[in-house]
Amino acid sequence: MHSTIDTRMLNIAQEAALHGIGPMSLGEALTAALILNRCDWLRERGYSIAEALDRIGPEWTARLREVERQFYDDVTQARLRFTFEILPHPADSGCFTLRLLEGGQEVGGGQFSTHGKVTRFTDEQSAYDEALATGRSWLVAKQAAVFPELSQ
Repeated sequence: MHSTIDTRMLNIAQEAALHGIGPMSLGEALTAALILNRCDWLRERGYSIAEALDRIGPEWTARLREVERQFYDDVTQARLRFTFEILPHPADSGCFTLRLLEGGQEVGGGQFSTHGKVTRFTDEQSAYDEALATGRSWLVAKQAAVFPELSQ
């Protein structure tokens, strides 16, 4: 029985983490707020922690801590699954290679250089900053895309 409740609660938390609680029912919104430690969401709905616990009921309240633990374990695993690195070219000043990694394996990347053929950056810092921004953007997108997979 707990697995069905846990799965439902985990799905609610994942959805709220990605999209907020706007379209959720009151019970779902309160559950998400409690799992994700979002007192601001409780205040938006006009509830204290005690009132929210009372509203979601004893069965769900009993499972909150375990679902919260599972949610953050899943988030940590997703964060560890994807990463990136920026490697300078020692012999080629102003050139950086961005490596996008999934599970330690390279899945993409690019070259960022002050003297490249396609895109030239005005200085070394600009080339590095663009590689960093590209890597961070990819990382955020990949981690967000994992949330729907976490409960499967």
